[in-house]
Amino acid sequence: MGVLGLTSYVNQRSDICFEPYHLSDCVLIIDGYGLAAQLYNSSSKINSAFGGDYDKYCKLIANFIDNLRKCQVTPIVICDGGYEKRKFNTVKRRNLLRVYALEKVSPSCSNLQCFPLMMRHVFREKLKELSVLILQTDFEADNEIAALSRKLNAPVLSNDSDFFIYDVNYIPLTSMIFDRCEGKGKHCYIPCKIFSITNLLKSFGNIPKTMLPLLATVLGNDYIKTSKFKEFYSHLKMDKSKKMRPGQKRVKGLVDWLKNETFESAMAKILQSMKKNARRNAKSSIKNIIKGYTNLESCLNDYLPEYIANKNNQQSEEVLELIKSFNSLHCTEISEESDESVCSKTSVILDSDDSGSDDKSSEVEEELEEYESDGGVSSVSNVDVTEVGVTPSKKLLIPSWLLHESRLGNVCPSINTLLSLKVYFYCPQVEDYECEWAGSISLPILQVIIGLLGLSSVNYWYRRNSKYVNSQLFPVNSISGLDFPELDVLNIFPPSEKKLFIFKTLDVENTSILQSFPCEWHLLLMSIVFWSKANGSCIKYWHLHSLIITIITINVICKLVGPCWQKKTFLKRHGSKLKYLLKNDVPKSQSIECKSTIEAIEMVKFDDCLIALDSLIPYFHVDETLNRNSKRFSRSIVHTYAQLQSAFELAVTLNSLLSCPFKSCHLGNFYNGTFLYNFTVNFKGRTNVLSYLQSLLRKAPSVLNLYFTVYNNLMLLIPDPPKQVVKLKKPKKRKEIKEVRYESCSDGMSDTDSFNDSNNRYCILSSQVIVNR
Repeated sequence: MGVLGLTSYVNQRSDICFEPYHLSDCVLIIDGYGLAAQLYNSSSKINSAFGGDYDKYCKLIANFIDNLRKCQVTPIVICDGGYEKRKFNTVKRRNLLRVYALEKVSPSCSNLQCFPLMMRHVFREKLKELSVLILQTDFEADNEIAALSRKLNAPVLSNDSDFFIYDVNYIPLTSMIFDRCEGKGKHCYIPCKIFSITNLLKSFGNIPKTMLPLLATVLGNDYIKTSKFKEFYSHLKMDKSKKMRPGQKRVKGLVDWLKNETFESAMAKILQSMKKNARRNAKSSIKNIIKGYTNLESCLNDYLPEYIANKNNQQSEEVLELIKSFNSLHCTEISEESDESVCSKTSVILDSDDSGSDDKSSEVEEELEEYESDGGVSSVSNVDVTEVGVTPSKKLLIPSWLLHESRLGNVCPSINTLLSLKVYFYCPQVEDYECEWAGSISLPILQVIIGLLGLSSVNYWYRRNSKYVNSQLFPVNSISGLDFPELDVLNIFPPSEKKLFIFKTLDVENTSILQSFPCEWHLLLMSIVFWSKANGSCIKYWHLHSLIITIITINVICKLVGPCWQKKTFLKRHGSKLKYLLKNDVPKSQSIECKSTIEAIEMVKFDDCLIALDSLIPYFHVDETLNRNSKRFSRSIVHTYAQLQSAFELAVTLNSLLSCPFKSCHLGNFYNGTFLYNFTVNFKGRTNVLSYLQSLLRKAPSVLNLYFTVYNNLMLLIPDPPKQVVKLKKPKKRKEIKEVRYESCSDGMSDTDSFNDSNNRYCILSSQVIVNR
């Protein structure tokens, strides 16, 4: 959620508020999407302009989990579920900021970081692949994380300033170096810093802990904006130092004021500063938010493994007393007749430059500090921000089987949002803003999803030009003659019928062809089929060829050889063997034509992968001409693949709603946006792509055989695929060589009788010239 201005205020006092910590031999509660964003930002080798280097991202995740396990740390990853009603305006505003920021993204714009569409999905699936316990809350995860932390007496790893208030052992993500692990054997640990709430309270002048939730509420968060307390802040005495940002001034001014107040007196004065008609709603909102900070209960206790859940660590007496005191708190009713502000008696009204009621641009700038750690975009300011209203969230009406699967992290969180708000937020991507938004082609899939959920309609939010707008979408209740069942009994449908729903939705006809591909490929291949047939799709033949070579490189070659994106590293590992293979020109057995992709994959040889990867590694890197001249960056290429990702995202959502009749597929095993972009540029300029590939992979026949097998089978899945028309060049006529003799004007003059001008030393050269043309 995040408290505005608090992170920067505490970080300025990091030497006081944080202590060195050796993370080892414990359970660690991880804020899932906070970690997902921080890991993605931690690598300078990932360029976001091309739609996501998911394979490199997966390597970062695997390395971090490996380091935790070396230090005997048991991670429990908790991810956010759906959006609540009171979060609605915040999500809209954040997606609007993404729209503004993504319009400026280019390969050379290194200071502007964005997150690809499928980052969170890839993060979840990679953790499952690594056998990490990952759970999903019904809505926002902060309270659940804090509750589990107290129950298990386990530290929290996050980047959310709310954990300064929750009174838990909090390790900021920014204090950790993810690829660093010190010590040996049982004494291995990860160096980081842990937050000390005791030291924070000392820096606050020893205000009681019971004041912290009130402090966080009045500073503003996703559920109540600072502008609600505009009149109150106008009467606070603020620091006039120009070294402090407005948000930090608010924190200091509010802390100084709270030193001389009790909870009830502070609450009364804050409410009395508001207009009469706003007091009742404000009081209810403040109390609800404070209750959220103190009454910590988790719905995920039953999903913990026995060896962890049975610990049932007792909370400290101090924490129990704190919870008890908040439960018993109640505010003195304020006289509606009183118009005078109580706090105005002892405070000074400041000039507009120093007042607590800052302009909206500074408020947005502070919010972005929290937003960047939660999957947002940096370097955006001066955006018009609408006020966020606080409305009690509606209970989630969801069948027990679906709720169970959701908490296990097997259902996409957008399903919870659809059921609670009847809203779908398309997350903006890097795309061509002169074209229709990339997600428009996938609306038919969304119609099927809302039909299966039994909803009458939904509002979907999307990019239109440079704005973030909404439209209404109605469901379909049957597809190709197949009626949808009730949501309550959807889980008991046989897998064959669930697969049929997906086949019909994604318009896959030759379903038997899928059996020749590995199971993990199926969902991606069906999304490609849908993408190729969809109205408004920009697909061309070079896109298909580029996808195939990308899938083979990442899913087959890099799996056999190991992920390697740097030429220097590759040669260090395999240089001697590669040199031997190329120098001795080891004879290759004739490749056998395969009908099955699975068979062709099994026939791929390690040596061929080395030779192929030697030629393919340069495509993992951004072309220097793009860094020097951003005008060469083709947004139309990225836009086409953004269409594919939007279709794949909803295909994954549909598959999860149907309890995964198809094996889960994550793009980290298939997709590198930079590699894909570079090959698309390469293939787009080729007169004959297949001929070029034969030349590129001629020394790796088993890889070449796999390529043609995948290509031929994919063409059978797509009835009318975009094909390349190979234009044969006509041979040019050779000009005849003619001998032309230039002779002197006098026919009777011989070579020996030629005229010589004594005054012209070049005259003798003109006697006879023979020119061959």
